[in-house]
Amino acid sequence: MEYFLAIDKGEFETKERFTKLSLKSIDKRRGKASLEKPNNLKNIATFTMSFNNSQELKSFLISMNILPKIYQYYDVVIAYEEPYSKKIRFLEVAYKCYEKYFDINNLSKLIAQRIKKNPEFLFQFLNYFPPYYSKKAYYALKKTPLRIKELTTKVKDFLESLSYSFVEPEEPSFLGLYLAAILLANYDNIKSKILPFNPNISPQALKVEEPILQTKLF
Repeated sequence: MEYFLAIDKGEFETKERFTKLSLKSIDKRRGKASLEKPNNLKNIATFTMSFNNSQELKSFLISMNILPKIYQYYDVVIAYEEPYSKKIRFLEVAYKCYEKYFDINNLSKLIAQRIKKNPEFLFQFLNYFPPYYSKKAYYALKKTPLRIKELTTKVKDFLESLSYSFVEPEEPSFLGLYLAAILLANYDNIKSKILPFNPNISPQALKVEEPILQTKLF
């Protein structure tokens, strides 16, 4: 399954809601095919997290002639086509302040701490995902006593099971892990910590030449 950056023109758009943005020129600039290929969500996430906010991302895309200026006031999303229904789905874009949620050890600990504080969150968390995960990991987490060390281990096992069974069981997928990170970030209201746009920073000054090497994801 291939993911792509897209402009979201809103659900009331009478024609096509999403406009795909080609990232081939960025791949060509880096001399590697990583942003436009199958199973590329991790690479796109690392790329977007090299920016502080959506304005910086859009400013860079405009400078690369990827984003037409007429679309600069629309939201940028990560979109994909579901393999079976062929429906277009979309994900929120993660920016730099989301990075701590994209380390599986840290994410497991953060989720375990939230469950420890509010046990009802465990069921909210488990019910958030369609049944594309290891049933063994699911029930092991569901039955785990509220001791933080054991809980953290079981949360990590569950997150790891998502990476191999979410949507496409035949290949490793980053989608389940991405959703878990975004879910917790939203609970923590991470959007309030997004740095404001600095118009004095030129797009050329942004360090995005090798985004795949900048952040360790899971």
